[in-house]
Amino acid sequence: MRIHQIYIQIWTAAFVGCMVLDAAASSGEFARNGAIRENGKLGDHDAADISFLLRQPWNQQSNHRMSYYPAIFIFGDSLSDVGNNNNLVTLAKATRLPYGRDFPGGKPTGRFSNGLIGPDFLGHQSEYIGLPTPPPFLSAGNNILQGVCFASGSAGILNSSGNIYGEHIPLTKQVTYFANVRQELQARLGEEGTKDLLGKSLFYFNFGSNDYVTNYFLTNGRVPSLLQAQYTPSQFQDLLLSNFALRIEELYAMGARKMAIFGLSALGCLPFQRLIRNGSPTTCVESINEIVRSYNVALLNHVHALQAAHPDAVFTYLDSYRLIDSIIRQPSAYGLENVYAGCCGSGRFNGLPTCSVPRSYNVCEDASKYLFWDFVHPTSKIYKLATAKFWTGSYPDAIPYNLRELALAS
Repeated sequence: MRIHQIYIQIWTAAFVGCMVLDAAASSGEFARNGAIRENGKLGDHDAADISFLLRQPWNQQSNHRMSYYPAIFIFGDSLSDVGNNNNLVTLAKATRLPYGRDFPGGKPTGRFSNGLIGPDFLGHQSEYIGLPTPPPFLSAGNNILQGVCFASGSAGILNSSGNIYGEHIPLTKQVTYFANVRQELQARLGEEGTKDLLGKSLFYFNFGSNDYVTNYFLTNGRVPSLLQAQYTPSQFQDLLLSNFALRIEELYAMGARKMAIFGLSALGCLPFQRLIRNGSPTTCVESINEIVRSYNVALLNHVHALQAAHPDAVFTYLDSYRLIDSIIRQPSAYGLENVYAGCCGSGRFNGLPTCSVPRSYNVCEDASKYLFWDFVHPTSKIYKLATAKFWTGSYPDAIPYNLRELALAS
C-alpha cells in the first residue's frame, strides 16, 4: 500500500472517530495576501464598506413590498445548507447544540453556524429580497413557488468530494433535483408561467470548498492526497470548472437566467487547515490561498465566458475571498476579536470537528467576536456582513453586478 493511502486511512479513521461520537450522541437525543496580520491597514474603500456593513440591522420583519426576485434557488454546500443534511445518513450534521444556539428560538436546525446563515439574511431582511428562506429540498414538499434550497453539507462539484462524511447531495444531484422541481412548477404554473418565474428568479451558487478541503487538500501537505498525486493544481482547477460550467449550462437550458456565483473564500485561513498543517498562530497557509486565488481568477473568466455565450442571461461573480481577507487583516474594524480560532471545537485553533460532540468541545461566550464558528464555518455575524456586502457592493467585490443590480438587470 502506498504511503499516501496509509496516511489518508489513518487521518480518516481519526476524523470519522470524532464525528461518529457526534452522530451517536444525536441518535441518543480571495485576490490578495492571505496572511493574518494584526496591524494591517484598510484603504478608504474598505473603511467605507465597514461603516456600511456594521450599520445593517440584524433582523427585521418584512414590510410587504414587492420582492426583487419572485423566488430563490440555492445550490451549494454547508455554507448554504438550511437543513437538507438532516434527512441524510451522514456525519455532516448540525442538529445538536451549540449549533443554532443564536438562531431564533435557540435550537439547532441543521445550519452549520451559531445562528442565521446567508440564505436567511438574504430572504428575511426587508431591504433585501424580502422572501422567506427557501426550504430545504428534502423536506420542502409543495412549498416550492418562492424557491428551494438544494445545498448540502459536505457537497462538492465532484461527486466524490465530501464522501468521508457519508451521504450528501453533490452538484450533479442538486441539478437533477431542480429538474424535478421544474416539472412540478410546470404542472402548477404551465410552461409560460414557469419560464417567467425562473427567468426572474435568483440562482445562487456557492461550491468548491469541499472539493479542496475534503478532497484535494485532505492531507497535511507533507504527503500528497490521492487527487494531488493525480492532478496538478492547474489540472484540478480545470477539472472542477469544466464540471461546474456543464451544470450551469444544464440549468440555463431549464430556464435559469439570473445567476450569482460565489468565489472561494480564504481556505488556507480555516482553523482546520491551519491545524493539520501545523500553522503558526498568526498566519494562514499561503500555499493553499495561492491555489484558491488562481481558482477564483479562472472562475471569474468562466463567468465572463458564460455571459458571452448567453447574452439573454445575466451572470455575476461575488468575491468571498476579498471580504474575508479584509476581515482578517483588520478584525477590530469589524468588531471582531479573534480571527485565528473557531468559537467552538477542540485542539489548536479549535480546528478539530468536535463542536457538539458531548464533553469534547470548548465554546466561546460571544460568537459575534469571532470570524469562525467551528473548524471551517463562519459565524452568523460574518454571513450578515457578507450578505450586506453582496447586496449593495461594487467592483471588485461584485463583478459586474451586486445582487440587487442583478435583479434589475436584463
